[in-house]
Amino acid sequence: MKKRLIQYIGMLVACLLVPATLYAWEGKVVDVPEGDVLVVLNSGKQETVRLANADCPEIGQPWSEAAKKFTHSMVFGKTVKIWPAGIGTDEAPMVFVFYKDKNLNRELLAAGLAWYAKTRGRDPGFVALEAKARAGNLGLWQDRNPVPPWEYRRGR
Repeated sequence: MKKRLIQYIGMLVACLLVPATLYAWEGKVVDVPEGDVLVVLNSGKQETVRLANADCPEIGQPWSEAAKKFTHSMVFGKTVKIWPAGIGTDEAPMVFVFYKDKNLNRELLAAGLAWYAKTRGRDPGFVALEAKARAGNLGLWQDRNPVPPWEYRRGR
């Protein structure tokens, strides 16, 4: 009984400590610097966010421009729903982006324009989307040996 009470108190404290920014919000996409990076208006302020679970090619890599154009065509100028998923290594919020009835993170993987970013989340559905894009030779999977962006970043 005492152990369970301590667990409940711990969960309550954790819930109270979650910052307000971790709640879903809506905003208008005003810039798409990269395929997996958006600038979104949040209460009148521009906020740069990175997509969780999807890592697009870096600027200068093959398919980088295609990923950026894809993202731009899907969400630029539109109001999207942002679901926070944590903070990235560069301190930018990691998010899931929803527009209409779609999840941008998943759409990029399904189109073969992103890798499943294992360090940005754990979701078997994303693994399956990448595998299906690979099997179909979609997007960057048309290349013989595409270099994952994390390896590209390490090499620079």
